[in-house]
Amino acid sequence: DWSVESFVVSQASFKTTMVTDVGATNLNASTALAGIAGLKVTDAVIGKPASGKTYTIPTNDDKAAASAAFFKALEGVDVVVDEVYAPDPTTYNFESFLSTYGLTKSS
Repeated sequence: DWSVESFVVSQASFKTTMVTDVGATNLNASTALAGIAGLKVTDAVIGKPASGKTYTIPTNDDKAAASAAFFKALEGVDVVVDEVYAPDPTTYNFESFLSTYGLTKSS
């Protein structure tokens, strides 16, 4: 549901293939995200398991806790691709990114 605020790790097959094609390593999301309350795992394309997985962490009205769990799971990750929808991309900047993900400059 696009209207529910959440944190998402997309491991669609085409994305993980691009990562390995350049010699990098993908996050083992099933291990890194294990134990996070409310974690929902779905096929990247419904009914197509070969398409990869999507891991969704709902905020459940506690964005700070969800953000902390999400970024704890991403410790050691070198690159994160932000796919947040911004109605006016010209106004989306680093401060917007921090706010969207419940972070501060010192996070």
